[in-house]
Amino acid sequence: PSPYIGMDTQFTPLPSIVYRDKHVSVEGTTASYSFNGRGAPIEYFAKVGFDPRIMRPSDSSDVDMQKLDKRKTSFMGGAGVRFNFPGTTAFLESTIATDISGVHNGHYGEIKAAYPIRMGAFGITPSIGYQINSADLNNHLYGVSREEASRTRFDEYSMDYEGDYFIGLNGYMFLTKKISISGSVRYVSLEDDLKKSPILSETDSMTAYFSLNYTFF
Repeated sequence: PSPYIGMDTQFTPLPSIVYRDKHVSVEGTTASYSFNGRGAPIEYFAKVGFDPRIMRPSDSSDVDMQKLDKRKTSFMGGAGVRFNFPGTTAFLESTIATDISGVHNGHYGEIKAAYPIRMGAFGITPSIGYQINSADLNNHLYGVSREEASRTRFDEYSMDYEGDYFIGLNGYMFLTKKISISGSVRYVSLEDDLKKSPILSETDSMTAYFSLNYTFF
C-alpha cells in the first residue's frame, strides 16, 4: 500500500535470484559479500540493494499529486557488521548505505535484530529494527520542493535526519526438492517530522515481496 495521497497499492515485478555460499549471498533485491565468511561470530560485509520505494504521480487520483516530480527507485550500496550469537541463529546487524545510482545522493543507517527459525523445508525470520535516513533521502521520498510548491496546493516542506521503526518477517517453503516459494513483509512506522509531510495520507506502511523459485543445484 502506498502512503501517498490518492494512491492505491503499487506492484513492481522483477526477477528473483537466490544464491548463497560462504562469502556471497544474493537474495531477492539484495546482494552481499562477507569478508570473513557467513556465520563468523563477528561478520563484516559489503552489500548492494534495490530500494523499491517509488512514487509515480500519474498513479494518484489527486490533481496536485499528479503535478509532483516522480520519486524514482534507487540502488543503495554500503557495508555493515553482523554479530552472530553463539549456539543460536539469532543475530544483530548494523548497516550503513548510500545511493550509488545518483537518484537522490542520500544515505541511511540501520540496526536490526533477527532470529531465523529453520524447520527443514520451511523457515521464517522475524526481525525488528530502526532506520535513520539522511535529509537528501527523506526529501526525495517525502519532501516538497519550492518548484513543486509553486505549482500545487502543497507548502514547501523539507526534513533533516529522521527515520522509521520497522518489524519484518521473511520466510521460505520448499514445495519439492527444486521448487520453492519465498517472501517477506515489512511494516514501517515513520517518525514525527516524516509524518507531517503534506503529500502523505498514511504514516504507517507495509512492503511485501513474494517469489516463486526453481533451484538448479
